[in-house]
Amino acid sequence: MMKSTNNAVRCSLQLLQLSTPIGPVKVTGCDQGIHEIKLTPTDKAPCGKLRSVTIDGEERKQDLSGPLKECLGWLESFFKDASSIASLPLPPLHMTGIKSGSFMDKVLHSMDDIVPVGKTITYKNLAIEMENPRAARAVGLAMARNPLPIVIPCHRVTSSDGTLNKYISGVCVKRWLLEHEGAI
Repeated sequence: MMKSTNNAVRCSLQLLQLSTPIGPVKVTGCDQGIHEIKLTPTDKAPCGKLRSVTIDGEERKQDLSGPLKECLGWLESFFKDASSIASLPLPPLHMTGIKSGSFMDKVLHSMDDIVPVGKTITYKNLAIEMENPRAARAVGLAMARNPLPIVIPCHRVTSSDGTLNKYISGVCVKRWLLEHEGAI
């Protein structure tokens, strides 16, 4: 199960900019955990040959806060071999913009347990797993507003007919992530 704190506190944020196989990724976090992961929208298929993550800019690994270091290590493992993350703990999460105990909070915090690496689930079936079978649209909204894509694997959710619908950085990236994980 994912751990996060949803306290409304002021945080001293640190930004980590990365080059990854799916393009530029920005990770924002504080000493309590990761706040946000931003992927770059694209219509182009990601470079499948690059399997590493590199830090862009002037940040150095040793200067990162604990949660950012953990997130960097997690992302490095994910892009090297997606199956390796099954045995790794998630980096600490600090999703300050999501109300603790809300449906969205519950959906996001259960994703990793419900849909492991290499699997997919439909919006409808995820709603059923959340014991709210009529909430497929609410599940879709939670996926669309996910502040931590990849770490909270919203890319593993598909439409009922198996179509890879919208994804924060494009369907090409969603397809690449699912292929990388061996789900399709």
